[in-house]
Amino acid sequence: MFNSARPITTLLFDWDGTLADSSQLGFATFQETFATMGVAFPQQTYEATYSPSWYSMYEAMGLPRE
Repeated sequence: MFNSARPITTLLFDWDGTLADSSQLGFATFQETFATMGVAFPQQTYEATYSPSWYSMYEAMGLPRE
């Protein structure tokens, strides 16, 4: 039993990678998005170019910024 003089006021959860793994959902989303533009997006490309910055990913794939 947890016995503390102070009540717990805050709980933090590290969602992605701990409680859930969204990498496959992210990959599927990018793959579908690029397919609408006629651009193939294999898993190897996703793993090699993934960045939280979409612009960095597009640039790594050789796509124009606009």
